[in-house]
Amino acid sequence: MSESTIPKKQLFRLVFAIIALMGIVLNLLYHDSVMQTLAYYTLQSNIVVFILIVYLLLRKAEMNEFAIRLKFIATCGIFVTFVVYNFVLYPSLIVAEDYDVPLVNDLLVHTITPLLMLLDFALFDPKGYLKAKHIFYALTMPVGYFIFSQIYAISGGTFDFFDSTSRYAYFFLDVDSLGWPKVLLYIIGISLFTCFVGYILIRLDNLIHNRQIGRMKQ
Repeated sequence: MSESTIPKKQLFRLVFAIIALMGIVLNLLYHDSVMQTLAYYTLQSNIVVFILIVYLLLRKAEMNEFAIRLKFIATCGIFVTFVVYNFVLYPSLIVAEDYDVPLVNDLLVHTITPLLMLLDFALFDPKGYLKAKHIFYALTMPVGYFIFSQIYAISGGTFDFFDSTSRYAYFFLDVDSLGWPKVLLYIIGISLFTCFVGYILIRLDNLIHNRQIGRMKQ
């Protein structure tokens, strides 16, 4: 890596960290309950990304294999946020009269931060370390949240939606309304999609790595 690339990477990650933090803070300030807000997968995945980017920003040494795998896990996790919100949740939210979350709040945590994470992965992560065997690492954050959501519900945690209250943040996790068979079907579908995202990122990693090798041989 040339020296000229390093400042660009650090500058990008500095701006990225600021944007990610803005999204987290704006959403925490907007909602009445901080605890409820922190119990959403969206905020949790954004916080993971922010912490990781700050760590990489402050890290002087190049990313090792452990850091590369952590970045892969976080990239897959935040991309699930992007897809689920924009293609599953948002179509129903835009027609809800009571949904008044500021557009900038939504864009920062659901779209901008995920896309910046994907761009950071493609541009700056060392390539060639991710293999097909790592594909299931992509499930770490979604599975972790599923376990968290069940503990949260059992512990008496709730979420307020317009004129109703639920023990679950997302309709596809709502065991009370859907029952376990339907929830498990949703979980299987999301898991398969997440593995597909992991597969695409690994293929992208390998493609960029092969092109880098090809340039070195020229």
